[in-house]
Amino acid sequence: MHVYYWSTTTTATAKALTSCSSAPTLSSLFDRAAHARSRQQRMQGYKFTHLSRLPPLSSYSLNRCLPFISRRCSFQLNYRCKNCVTPRGRTGGGGGNNVHERLSLKSLSIDGTRKRHMNIIFIGHVDAGKSTIAGHILAMTGSIDERTMAKCEKDARDRGRESWKYAYALDTTEGERNKGKTEECGQAYFETDMTRFTILDAPGHKGYVPHMIGGASQADVGILIISGRKGEFETGFDKGGQTREHALLAKSAGVKKLVVCINKLDDNSVVLEDGKTWSKSRFEEIQNKLLPFLKHAGWRARDVTVLPISGLQGEGLVTPPSSSRCPFYSGPSLIEILDNLQLPNDDAEQKDIIFPVVSSYKERDIQVTGKLESGILKVGDVLKMLPEGKEITVNLMTAGGEDLNQAFPGESLRLSISGHDLPQFKQGSILTNIDSNLTAVVKLEATLMVMNAKHIITPGYSAVMHIHAAEVPCTIYKLTAELNRKSGEVVRRHPHFAKTGSRVNVKILLDFPTVAKPYKEISKLGRFMLRADGKTVAVGTVLRTAKMLESQ
Repeated sequence: MHVYYWSTTTTATAKALTSCSSAPTLSSLFDRAAHARSRQQRMQGYKFTHLSRLPPLSSYSLNRCLPFISRRCSFQLNYRCKNCVTPRGRTGGGGGNNVHERLSLKSLSIDGTRKRHMNIIFIGHVDAGKSTIAGHILAMTGSIDERTMAKCEKDARDRGRESWKYAYALDTTEGERNKGKTEECGQAYFETDMTRFTILDAPGHKGYVPHMIGGASQADVGILIISGRKGEFETGFDKGGQTREHALLAKSAGVKKLVVCINKLDDNSVVLEDGKTWSKSRFEEIQNKLLPFLKHAGWRARDVTVLPISGLQGEGLVTPPSSSRCPFYSGPSLIEILDNLQLPNDDAEQKDIIFPVVSSYKERDIQVTGKLESGILKVGDVLKMLPEGKEITVNLMTAGGEDLNQAFPGESLRLSISGHDLPQFKQGSILTNIDSNLTAVVKLEATLMVMNAKHIITPGYSAVMHIHAAEVPCTIYKLTAELNRKSGEVVRRHPHFAKTGSRVNVKILLDFPTVAKPYKEISKLGRFMLRADGKTVAVGTVLRTAKMLESQ
């Protein structure tokens, strides 16, 4: 007969310790969870552990119980063999200290299968409402607790900016709150019944575009926020506005789908005479101007979805906007659209672990963050760090505050790593298998599409290359061919210069070694952007790297 234990703490974390030898069956699991929570609420502020013995077997299998509990409470189940680890952490007989499996209810969908993960990034012109929408989604999905939300609301009220209360859920620094604008790419998490989402809240100011690119390099889906207020859409969409640049950069960074949210349609400058109904003409005006540009920027019509929302009121975020306010739209809400998106996997055949490092810092061990692009990563794996070539060991792995034993492609992770004589990690380092054929290069040949060059591009032109999570100063030292913009056929060999609108093949020298691969082999390591003078000059894809060039 199996013995099961149930424990609760002040964080309302419930653990069922079961035998790992067979799939257990439990009865009254939710009733006990509800009892544990009510008791925890009665003893607020006190730490306690309550262990009780569960009935050994019942007619309901654990797999049938899990989805029911995951919809009704936020408890977490950890499955451990009782012979390996007891409730108080003492080892039992014959099992050692090995944890066979951990499974969080947060990782399970309604049917009991593992939830898929999706990274979404909010992009758009400054003051379009990106942080407000992201914060309101966290509040509406219960991903931010009432106490924290009350603090944000009080802080906003004290500063005379009550409408910024949801933005403060992601704009957490004093500088961001004083200035009223996002400076770094904020990160948060929420879930639906089928999907776990990581929110990346990109800054909209043109001075922080590098931070936006760093976030876009991790994203699967871009949410382009457009302000419908009179004058604000025009400012963001005109030359020099960030609406155009963000849409272009998201496509160049490998974002697969784009959801366009036309926000602030409840603003007095565009609302109809009754003061409540949103303007259909304003919605269509913005849509008719924006969609042709997105097509020109490379977005296919089937990859773009447009919907009206109100970020401050929460209309259209979790549920569709009400028909009384928005009679011209009958489609799904933003969350429903995201939940039903089907994402292509460009590198499905790639089995090697590829983990570009977005940021790093030192605690007890070195902590690195980033997105797992390919491969299956496990705690205890020994990897190599490129371009340094050092070996590291993964000691701990977390996603959204949850400890994991293994992670799959697409997960945004924080890794705790160790190794002998590790150098300082820099943004853009790559963690990969020991036997991987990835290498760091200093020369590459690429195809460039020149978007907005202040001057003509000639041999010797210098810029900053943004490739995966890396920022690398570089120099174009040779133009090898001018191409037809549409067909890609060679028009002229060895042109003397390139200008805005040109498509050319070039050879590039990097200031220091960086991991890159031809786009056709690994798309994530083969697309890049060139920036100079605070503007995105060109976007490109890698054709060949230095090693290949030397052999040909």
